Amino acid sequence: PSVAEFLKHWHASDGAPLLLRGVVTRWPLMGWTPSDLAAKFGDVVVPVEMTRGDADYRDAYDTSSGSYADAEHGARSFVSGHEVPLGLFVECFMRTRGREGGGDDDLRAYLAQHDLFESVPELEDACRPTPPYVGAGAMKRVWIGPANTKTPLH
Repeated sequence: PSVAEFLKHWHASDGAPLLLRGVVTRWPLMGWTPSDLAAKFGDVVVPVEMTRGDADYRDAYDTSSGSYADAEHGARSFVSGHEVPLGLFVECFMRTRGREGGGDDDLRAYLAQHDLFESVPELEDACRPTPPYVGAGAMKRVWIGPANTKTPLH
């Protein structure tokens, strides 16, 4: 949609989520596989969030400090900011999921809210054209995760 159409729908939605179709279909990144990411940027260290038992960041967010803390609530647990090379993350959590012997199926990990573009400008180049309604100077963060990764809207 145009910027005017986007803003019209956004203001009329009263905060409801919007589904934008076809926004990234022309991005070069859409042709990449997890293996491509690992081959190109495998040595880049990234922070991952790990969950078990369908936990998410809300299980560990401390509202008084505005930060995350590792949390375990019975079968649910959440760990934030564990740093690993991107290639290891891809191998352990994206390529091995679903394979026999692929590990703990209840354990999930994903890269979230990270400024990967800062350390890997080539990745940002692969995410172009930027939609016109993403303002100049907007905070750009990357989320990468395997199939069936769940996170609430934020």
